Amino acid sequence: MKKDVKKQEDNSKGKKIARAQFSGTLEVGDSSLPCYVLEDGRRVFSTRGMLEGLGFASNANPNGVFNSKALMPYMLAHNSPYDSGNVIEFITDAGLRAKGYDVEKFMDTCHAISEALDSGKLTGRNEIAGLQANAIIRASSKIGIIALVDEATGYQYVRAEDALQFKLKVYLAEEMRSWEKTFPDELWIEFARLTQWDGQPKRNRPRYWGYLVMDLIYRYLDPDIAQYIKDHKPKPRKGQNYHQWFNADTGMKRLVEHINRVIGMAQGCDTMDELKKKMHNRYGGVPIQLDFFADLASESAEKPLKIKGNFDDVMSKVSKVKPSEK
Repeated sequence: MKKDVKKQEDNSKGKKIARAQFSGTLEVGDSSLPCYVLEDGRRVFSTRGMLEGLGFASNANPNGVFNSKALMPYMLAHNSPYDSGNVIEFITDAGLRAKGYDVEKFMDTCHAISEALDSGKLTGRNEIAGLQANAIIRASSKIGIIALVDEATGYQYVRAEDALQFKLKVYLAEEMRSWEKTFPDELWIEFARLTQWDGQPKRNRPRYWGYLVMDLIYRYLDPDIAQYIKDHKPKPRKGQNYHQWFNADTGMKRLVEHINRVIGMAQGCDTMDELKKKMHNRYGGVPIQLDFFADLASESAEKPLKIKGNFDDVMSKVSKVKPSEK
């Protein structure tokens, strides 16, 4: 990695330069990206490695490359034009000075180049960069890239101590968002079919479906997040539900994706018990109170259980259910 750094100069002109505590090489597709975790927690790629990873010469001018006429409209659309002011100078763990770029900003750059490629207007090295950017995007995501860097550098073992705080930052917002429909009717329709409930799932739902939501949706999405929102967020009531605490970026995206996966799996099942077993086989873990749910479903098949009041109110009771020990 000597080509990514230069000898540290004694004169730092009074500017404090962060030091890397961990380093490694991230293999993404055909690209090898030297990466570092700095003492203040920032994750960076070396600028030379970033250029090489996208198929450019390591000594190319980043400003000229990423702010070229062909790429600039797409960089602006992603609010990610390359700015030399965002380049991070740091000292490697070997004591050498290097220049790096924030890993999340790099992912924004990859998405911009990918969109430029889709437009069909890229040629030459820019076209190669678009193909490389697509490979990097497929192998990671804006959040996943942090985990990959931490694994490559060994920082994951230190981060484990703050794993919950890391998850909270990834998934949750600091303030509750306004209510918006998040759980599609298709989920309730499948719940009704699988539990042999003959009511109108778009309007009224059995109480125990609240337990199914907490189990199959929130806990399978992430058990730590599910436990945290139960313990630290206001109890659900009409117009106020747990999903409103998920941030608009990653949290809601992951939640909606998971809900849609559950719907897809449910459509291939004949009973709720079959869905639970499929969820267990795919995601691991032991779904809470399986027998309890099965008994309730069986009872509801004989005598439909109607909910009194808005379904959101039931979630306040769900929050009192403790997960079974594994």
